[in-house]
Amino acid sequence: MRNRTPLAKESARRWRKPHASAPVVRPCPSTCRGSSIGVAPEPLSLRLGELLRQCSVLHGDETPVAQLDPGCGKTKRVNLWVYRSNALGGDPQIVYVDDQPGRGGKHVVEFLAAEALRRIGELYAIEAEMHGTSSEERARRRKETSLPRLEVLKLWLQQNRKSTADGSALAEAIDYLLHR
Repeated sequence: MRNRTPLAKESARRWRKPHASAPVVRPCPSTCRGSSIGVAPEPLSLRLGELLRQCSVLHGDETPVAQLDPGCGKTKRVNLWVYRSNALGGDPQIVYVDDQPGRGGKHVVEFLAAEALRRIGELYAIEAEMHGTSSEERARRRKETSLPRLEVLKLWLQQNRKSTADGSALAEAIDYLLHR
């Protein structure tokens, strides 16, 4: 007689099984993050998402799924966005799964924009550290710390612009930053 494992159990078993060398991150809905396991998985999820956004090539796709709506006893439709680094490149192999309420391209743009915002945030943090210092000291520290980061940000934007479709919202945002 064949083993007839229910689909849910089989699916759960496969998620626990390591997939090649690619770490898989599956953020759970905000209502359960860390509540059932006693630890917060968010720092790991955020770090792997950050590493994935730094890869030279990124693949993304979405799949609609039914998810139990806690307290309602019903299911609701959510979209799982899956992002993966390029298997053929030299980047680390990462698979990142993100649940979103819709399937619009804005979720991809938000995911990718997070890296730019992190880099820009570093520049703001440098400025905040210099609050109250003399203008000469600020000019010196900007030259030493901010300028190299700005150059890296510019190169990163130029590299990402090459692989972004013309006319897309992401292309327009990158063009705006590059021409400032």
